[in-house]
Amino acid sequence: MSDFLLSQAEIDALMERNKMSHSAFDQVLTEFFQPVNLMIEKQFHYLLGAPVSVDGFYIEKIIGFSNDMTDNTGAYIFPIEFKMGDTYVMIPETDADVIAKHLNVPSMKALTVLVEEFAVILSEFLTEKTDYWQRSYVYQPVLMETSQIKSLPVGPSRRARFNICLNAKGIQLFWFLSDNVVQEIASCKEDNEYRRRENEHKIMSFQKPNSVEVEPFKFKSLDSDIKESNNNHTIELVNDVHIEITAELGQSTMTLGDIMTLKIGDFIKLDKSAGDPADVFAMGQPIAKAEVTIVDEHFGLRILSIDSVKDLIIY
Repeated sequence: MSDFLLSQAEIDALMERNKMSHSAFDQVLTEFFQPVNLMIEKQFHYLLGAPVSVDGFYIEKIIGFSNDMTDNTGAYIFPIEFKMGDTYVMIPETDADVIAKHLNVPSMKALTVLVEEFAVILSEFLTEKTDYWQRSYVYQPVLMETSQIKSLPVGPSRRARFNICLNAKGIQLFWFLSDNVVQEIASCKEDNEYRRRENEHKIMSFQKPNSVEVEPFKFKSLDSDIKESNNNHTIELVNDVHIEITAELGQSTMTLGDIMTLKIGDFIKLDKSAGDPADVFAMGQPIAKAEVTIVDEHFGLRILSIDSVKDLIIY
C-alpha cells in the first residue's frame, strides 16, 4: 500500500476546481452551435483539400485566460465583427505553422484564408438562426505572446473550443463571444421557440373546411390565338437589341495552393494548343469559332465558322 496521501486542503482544492470546471460548461450554447461542426468539416475539406473532422467541441464561461489555450509560443488573434456583436478567433502559433505547411504558403496568408472561411460559416449559421443577414468582417490579426494573452482583461464571456483534426494533427481554434452575442442568441432562441409553439397551435386548431361542389369548366380553343401570335412576333423585333460578345482562348484548372503562389512572370497552361481558334459566346452561348487578329491596333476576331443564331433563340 502506498503511503502517499492527500491532505484535506488538497482534497478541498481539487473538489473546488472540479466544481468550477463543471459550472463553467455552457450546455445551452454548446448544443446551439453543434451543427457548426458539420459545416466546418465540409467547407474545410474543400478549402484544405484533405479530410477534416472536429472533435471535443464545447463552449464554456470564461473565468480567466488559462495556460491550455497556448503552448507558451504565442497565438494569432483575429477580431471578427458581426451585426449582433464583436467576437475574435485565436489560433496558437504552432498550429498556424501546421496549416501553412499543409497549404505551402506563409503562415499569415494561410491563417487569413482559414479564418475568413470560418467567419463565412458562422455568418451563414447565425443568419439562419436569427432570420436576418449576419455579415462578418475579419480584421487584421495580431501575434501575441503567452504573457500578453494572460494579461488580457476578460472581455468576452464565453469561449468556444474547436479541435480540428487535419492529417492526424490537431489544430486548436478558439472563438470568443461577448455578452452582446450571447444575449442576442438567447433572444433569438426564445423567438424561434415562440414561433414554433405558435405554428403547432395553428396546426392543431386547423379545421377542415366544408366540402363544396365544383362544376367542370370548359376552356376555349387557343389555336387561333397561337397562329396570330406566331404571325405578329418575328425575329426583326429584336434586331436592335445589344448583345455582349466574348471570346475565350482556353481554360485551365489549378489548385488553391498553386493560385496562392502565383507571381508576376508565371505562366498558366491552357487546354488549347497554339493556333487553335477561339470560342465566341453570345450571352454565354457558343455561336462561332474565330481566329484572333489585330484590327486598327486592337484585338479582333476573324470568324472561321458560325452556328445558326436563330436556332439558339427561344421564342
